Amino acid sequence: MHIHSRKWILAASLLGCGALGVALLVPIASGPEAREVRNLSVRVEPAEISAGYATTHAFVGRVESAQAAEPGFELAGLVTRVLVEEGDPVEAGQLLAELDSARLRAERDVLVAARDESRAQENLAALTDRRVQEALALDAVSAQDGDESRQALAARRARTARIEAQIRGIDVALAKSKLHAPFPGRVARRLVDPGNVVTVGQPILRLLETARPEVRVGLSPEAARAVRKGQSMRVRVGARDRDAVVRSLLPERSRDTRTVAAILSLATAEDVRDGDLAEVLVEEWHDEGGLWVSVAALSEGGRGLWAVYVAAARDGGHRLERRPVEQVHLDGERAYVRGTVGAGELVVVDGIHRLVPEQLVSVERVAPALASAHREVAR
Repeated sequence: MHIHSRKWILAASLLGCGALGVALLVPIASGPEAREVRNLSVRVEPAEISAGYATTHAFVGRVESAQAAEPGFELAGLVTRVLVEEGDPVEAGQLLAELDSARLRAERDVLVAARDESRAQENLAALTDRRVQEALALDAVSAQDGDESRQALAARRARTARIEAQIRGIDVALAKSKLHAPFPGRVARRLVDPGNVVTVGQPILRLLETARPEVRVGLSPEAARAVRKGQSMRVRVGARDRDAVVRSLLPERSRDTRTVAAILSLATAEDVRDGDLAEVLVEEWHDEGGLWVSVAALSEGGRGLWAVYVAAARDGGHRLERRPVEQVHLDGERAYVRGTVGAGELVVVDGIHRLVPEQLVSVERVAPALASAHREVAR
């Protein structure tokens, strides 16, 4: 009885396995329907081969005014008025401050009186000389009298000219007792108040030009070689990107930082202050053929190489081929690679952990908007 039970159990097991085998063989025999079940759907994008790629490097500089000055008087004296306050805008030629000019005006009055006296004496000398010359023509006076008359008139004229020159000198000193703005800008600091006696050249104000801000930045030698005078560049001040133009590259390298100083002119002065930090973005072009792929499309290939999967059109569908590539540059979620991938071949963009070579797949092309997230065609 025990032996017969074992035979029945073995027969039932074999019957169950046979039924299961038949069930598993049914989809295999169903042809095209079975292919749809087995084929894994993958997202792909056509490979775009580029002649090179651009890398962006950021260098920190500082905003500077195109012109900055600390104007002072060319004369020593007592400051009587300072007409601007810190932060005030000024125009070119605007009066900023004045010195006490009472002594100069008094000296000028004395000289004006002396000039008037000299002119009167000059007129008298001219009348006298004319009479002497008429008498000399009639032999009424000697030649000596004629010479003395002419020289007396010349001396009077010279004295008048000397006094007039002294008056002009006083006028120059009076003009220099008034301090005017050398350029349009804004008062950054007021260094002297009325009542102070200042020396020659002592700064009265600090004045900054605000219309044409510039950025001074130190570039690496490699980045400096990629920059040209007149080139348009991007500069970030605060959270805002701005347009700028390279005004000049200095001909020497800093002994401390070994950088090359570049001066950029900003297109606008809006919301920019002297001393603001500025981030200058420099693009460097590398002549090396390859293509951009998503980092998610890369798998380790051994010996320092990587690999990507390409969906090749074969056997009436698409089969995966594993292509070795070399990673040239990594930029966040993108990688620039070179290898055995041709233009237009369909590169799998993600999900490579599920894939094996020669696997039959169905492809889903990535929309152009999504594809741009995985690559950048260097310009």
